[in-house]
Amino acid sequence: MTGTAKSRSYAVAGKAGVMWRWLTLLPLLVCLPPCASIARDFSTPAMFPQELARRMAGAPKPLVIDVRAPAEFRIGHVPGAVNLPEPSLEQHMGDLEVDRPIVLYCLYGHRTKLAEQLLIDHAITDLYHLDGGLNGWKDAGLPTVKGSGGSIAGVVEDRK
Repeated sequence: MTGTAKSRSYAVAGKAGVMWRWLTLLPLLVCLPPCASIARDFSTPAMFPQELARRMAGAPKPLVIDVRAPAEFRIGHVPGAVNLPEPSLEQHMGDLEVDRPIVLYCLYGHRTKLAEQLLIDHAITDLYHLDGGLNGWKDAGLPTVKGSGGSIAGVVEDRK
């Protein structure tokens, strides 16, 4: 093989290697815009984790609703939050307190967005979403608790 032929074969192999790298990154690049856009598409104002922690320590405390599944809630949640999974939220609309702020969260934001729209459709106005969801809370260095914690039934009982 001559020097020219050798350099051409390396050039072709090099281009194939670059192309292969781009093809392996393509699925990641395709996923990033939709994942990132979830956090920007809320209709409610964001409540930052530190602000929520400050409000939870004062009065009146906001009603913090974790809209994830009960198994996820038991693994770890914001202290003082109640678990009201997004799929069952509509059947509990009458139980929600509208005399104090409501803060919704899930892990990343997708279920929060769905729950947010349902509450907006039911004319709940003092409504926020936790910026960054539970991951944002953890990233801020704030504690989580494990176990079943509170439920909407307990909140309703406390009002009576």
